[in-house]
Amino acid sequence: MAGSDTGTIATIVNYASNAAHAAAIETIGADEAWGEYWLRVGAQGAAVPVESSIFQDMDPDWQPSADRPLGVISGIQWRAKPGRTMEFAAQVAAAVPHIERLGGAVRTLQCVMGSHPMTVMVSTTFADLGAYGAYQDAVATDAGFQEFWAGTMTDPTADVVRTGLYMNISPQ
Repeated sequence: MAGSDTGTIATIVNYASNAAHAAAIETIGADEAWGEYWLRVGAQGAAVPVESSIFQDMDPDWQPSADRPLGVISGIQWRAKPGRTMEFAAQVAAAVPHIERLGGAVRTLQCVMGSHPMTVMVSTTFADLGAYGAYQDAVATDAGFQEFWAGTMTDPTADVVRTGLYMNISPQ
């Protein structure tokens, strides 16, 4: 919807483990019907893949909240400055309580393969665009968050690689 990926459709598939991911890829690769489908769709030229990345949860215990649909996702991908990865990780951890207090649910992932390896994606989910808008209004006026943000920006530990606002269009 907005950001550096405007106009693209991101397909996100979650796997319980790296082994489960590998097994799924093997299954897909061996499926004749999938191969035929992929060839047909590719020949139509309706879409062109622009990136393929693998992200790993930084919190291995992260689980989606059963009562919170992923209606809207705000994603900011960061590259820690050389020698400052641990400082950056501490700042992200310190940001989470602020984000959650203001209405967002945070999932932090590290890109292990793809266009921006070793970067960190901080994704914040909201039930819908109304909840996202309310969150943004709250962030802009919340003294605690503004104080935190001003402190982190006096000597930034990371640079933004990309930002995006994504809407879930899956039928679920």
